[in-house]
Amino acid sequence: MPTEVELEQTPPWVILGLGSNTDAERVLLWALTRLCQHWAPLRIAQPCQSADTTGGGADYVNWVVAFPCDWEVERLRAYAQALEGAWGARAAGRVPLDIDLLYHSASDCWHRQAGCAYWRSGILQLFPQWSARLEPQDTLPIRPWLPGSQPADRGSHCP
Repeated sequence: MPTEVELEQTPPWVILGLGSNTDAERVLLWALTRLCQHWAPLRIAQPCQSADTTGGGADYVNWVVAFPCDWEVERLRAYAQALEGAWGARAAGRVPLDIDLLYHSASDCWHRQAGCAYWRSGILQLFPQWSARLEPQDTLPIRPWLPGSQPADRGSHCP
């Protein structure tokens, strides 16, 4: 875990929330891969699942990631919107990919939903020292989520 001193010595920390309620395993792993292409290594919290509270869709999978990034907020938002756009628009309760900029330390500004249980739990896994700065906003139950196991592609020469 980075200390306050380490946070001051690196570019501004960015915390993103990745969410999906449609083919979450494929979509979120794809998004993590794209983020790693720019900012590896990422700090990744354990993903969680929460009920849809916006209109009867499937449960959401929510994943918090953090990394040092010297991009301005607007450039980072545009990049996140481009990633979201790669999976199409939201429709009838389906959210293929939602990326929220939860925190950008250069501006010290939190996203309005950062204290929601599904984001707060991940943020505090990565930055437990921030618990006093991030008050809980709800008591929405969350549960751990693990991607389904898939057989490894070992090639034709392996059993």
